[in-house]
Amino acid sequence: KKAGYATNPKYPQLLIRLIRDYNLQDYTLIALGRKAPEANDVLVSAPGFEDKTDIETRGPNVVQKQHNYPQGVFKINRTNVVYITKGTSYMVLADQHDISLARLFDFNDLSERETAETDHLVYLQRKRKEGANELHTVAEGETMWDIAQEEGLRLESLLKYNLLQSNMYPKVGEVLHLQKQASEMPKLFSLRNIFNEQPKEEVKSIEKPAPVYNLHTVEPKQTMYAISKKYEVSVEEIMQWNDLNTTNLKTGQQLRINKK
Repeated sequence: KKAGYATNPKYPQLLIRLIRDYNLQDYTLIALGRKAPEANDVLVSAPGFEDKTDIETRGPNVVQKQHNYPQGVFKINRTNVVYITKGTSYMVLADQHDISLARLFDFNDLSERETAETDHLVYLQRKRKEGANELHTVAEGETMWDIAQEEGLRLESLLKYNLLQSNMYPKVGEVLHLQKQASEMPKLFSLRNIFNEQPKEEVKSIEKPAPVYNLHTVEPKQTMYAISKKYEVSVEEIMQWNDLNTTNLKTGQQLRINKK
């Protein structure tokens, strides 16, 4: 509103009403894992939500790829890594490998938490600035964080190489650069893609028809009260229809009287 995009003075109220009427806030709650989808809900089926506080809370139906990683410590892109299962304690993991908990979270672009909410890779060393592979094709269900973990690449480097911000989500099938900066940004999901919706008809506001007025010419010594009685309307209505702030009238003055 302050930036001038909302030309209608009631824009905020209209927007909030649409959100409430169609329960659009449910999409956010489902995506953040704070609301279970109901049987007839449109489910989230796109990659995304790689904010450091929500890496693992991506909604109940984002596809998690199946992997056959070896047990124990192994290497990806010349960096030590382990594959942990849901419920693993990060504190126990850090103690087992003689790493501070803060460094463990830092190595993996994770915010602090007690246990893993999904199965995923955890690096025991800082990831590389360049990937072992030159390119990566985005698969269904992958977030930018997933890709950075799979390729042993720092998340900030992955975003930088592909001209992306942390809140941008490449479309499935887009090719990402892992070693040098891309010449252009990959195609992104829009909100319509994210919620797998088909285009809907534009919501049109219901406009009331313009009021139809009679014109009344004020006669000598005629009062506002007499005019209101003649047309069976109130004095206040006549003043409102004519933008008047006084009941004083002049002979020959024309007044608009709304037809009811």
